[in-house]
Amino acid sequence: MTQHVKSYRTDSEQATYDLGKLLAQQLRAGDVVLLYGSIGAGKSVMARAIGDALRVSRWSGSPTFSLVHEYQTIPRFYHVDLYRLSSGEVAELGLDEYAQNDSILAIEWADRAPDLLGDLSTGRTVSIELAYSGEDSREVQISGLPALLAEPAVPVENGR
Repeated sequence: MTQHVKSYRTDSEQATYDLGKLLAQQLRAGDVVLLYGSIGAGKSVMARAIGDALRVSRWSGSPTFSLVHEYQTIPRFYHVDLYRLSSGEVAELGLDEYAQNDSILAIEWADRAPDLLGDLSTGRTVSIELAYSGEDSREVQISGLPALLAEPAVPVENGR
């Protein structure tokens, strides 16, 4: 399978959300979504968009203190936030229990334990890197999908 990497620029939180919903249409059970970016870059917005696309009935927000939120969707959706954890604590969290053939697992702050997360997926590993490119705009780089997304945001040619 060819690994595609595509960059997008969004000009608002809503545009970032819309890109996340479009991405969710290509996810399937067994996939792990790794979310990277600084505070406020849009990781939680992307996770919420995925949850909404999976028809989460009541969004619980980012699980910064509870660490994991589980949603009874089809496929089941798990949202994890590693912000407060060290790499050793991530290892003890047992993320492999959430990365199953019948679920989609989205992990915010994936950079906290990159060596532990790469082989979690029973399906595909989709990486989403979000970076500020202005006050409201973001550059979003998505890799790990077999096809490129349609164009809800402005595509960035050759990284710019």
